[in-house]
Amino acid sequence: MLLPRMEVPSNSPVLGSRITENTLQATLWAGVAISLVFVAVRLWIRIRVFRRLQLDDPFVIAAWLLSVANAAIWTAISREIYFDSDLANSRLEQIPPDFIQRLERLIRGNLSAYLLAYASLWSIKISFIVFFRNFGEKLRNQRIAWYAVLGFCLASFAVCIGTVDYRCLTSKGMKMISVCREPRTTTFEFVTLRLTTALDVLTDFSIILLSTNVLWRIRLRLWTKLALAGIFSLTLFVIAIAIVRIANASSSGKLDLSWLVCWQGIELSAALIIVCIASFRILYTSTQHSNRDVALQKYYKNLDDSKISRSKVTRVDRSEPSYTSRVSLEQA
Repeated sequence: MLLPRMEVPSNSPVLGSRITENTLQATLWAGVAISLVFVAVRLWIRIRVFRRLQLDDPFVIAAWLLSVANAAIWTAISREIYFDSDLANSRLEQIPPDFIQRLERLIRGNLSAYLLAYASLWSIKISFIVFFRNFGEKLRNQRIAWYAVLGFCLASFAVCIGTVDYRCLTSKGMKMISVCREPRTTTFEFVTLRLTTALDVLTDFSIILLSTNVLWRIRLRLWTKLALAGIFSLTLFVIAIAIVRIANASSSGKLDLSWLVCWQGIELSAALIIVCIASFRILYTSTQHSNRDVALQKYYKNLDDSKISRSKVTRVDRSEPSYTSRVSLEQA
């Protein structure tokens, strides 16, 4: 049984979908699969070199698992995304009787996916920060910078979680339609989307500055520092994705949810790949540096042992009489 055609308010904040359902799902899961390869290689290298995981690795693992959950939720409610788009743009000839339940399913999944995506993205940021914890920690200015960036990232995460539109995303029944379609909700959605994107970009810039400051304090060759700086600057690519995501998500005061979800998945995958690439290079460099230090320590240790042996021989020669002297003494 179908209900009669329902007129959707003209101020509906939902834009027609520009990305098909199959493309959306393929993009989300391709990103999950590719990032898994990089995360697995990262963990394999860590265990092979250090025989254990480092402090930043759990954050990377958590970020990947959260990205999987995010992709799974959007896949589960993907039909509702396009149903809501058709409903909001009056492309349905008749409304099915379970349309309220489908919309509730959409907004509950939307709320869960928002929280998971923020947690995943900020876990990657924290892993970057933790990775640089031991570099330059003896320098007071570097410690201050490290704590400042960490505090800024944690505060921005709290703001992103706190500004989610819980009023709309937790409503039920017909009240849900009136609450989520009213102009105040639409305005709030646009403001918070821009705010969270700005915080995302600013935190990435703060991490870039922190990594650059660390690199110039490490005793490495110039070309190695430039190579590492180039790798860390790949974070600019993630920043560009975040800007593209928000810049092209709206049109005529409406949002394209499929666009936002697709580029959110791309941003998460790109951030995971970049944090793994950065750790590959710095790990290789630090391993070379530590191996060189170990070799020098062995060299100087052997040199010191050799000097000690020669000094002992010299002291024995000078303190004990020679064979000829002992013979002369005995004959005397």
